[in-house]
Amino acid sequence: MLIMYKGLFDNAIEEYSIAVRLRPEYAGAYNNMGNAYMQKGFLDKAIEYYQTALRLLPDNAEAYGNLGNSYLHKGLTDRAIEQYLAVLRLTPYNVDAHFNLGLAYLQKKENDKALREFQTALRLNPSSKEAADYVRMLSEAHTRK
Repeated sequence: MLIMYKGLFDNAIEEYSIAVRLRPEYAGAYNNMGNAYMQKGFLDKAIEYYQTALRLLPDNAEAYGNLGNSYLHKGLTDRAIEQYLAVLRLTPYNVDAHFNLGLAYLQKKENDKALREFQTALRLNPSSKEAADYVRMLSEAHTRK
């Protein structure tokens, strides 16, 4: 995982490919491979690996969140929402899932739902400047109606 943090995504993909060959049942390697492809901008490939991780480990909240992020980047907002809701079924207090769900609802112009998710994210992580900014923006927009 350290090589991914240094931006060596091709090296990470090579290493995870080896891990997958050695342990084809290891969901974490598929999830991490998806992360490397996501960072490189290969969203379809990332989605493929996240889906494999979830087939191997269906209760993998991290893989659901990553899959949701990939869908959101592709503009597949409804699919992204499904994934974020899956994360929240597994980990109801997941700040990132609430925040990302807010972004997805915002893309769909469902501002009331977005505001609720950003408020929840802010309640769970009061130091989140991004969540606070969205709450403020959506609250002001709601007040102007």
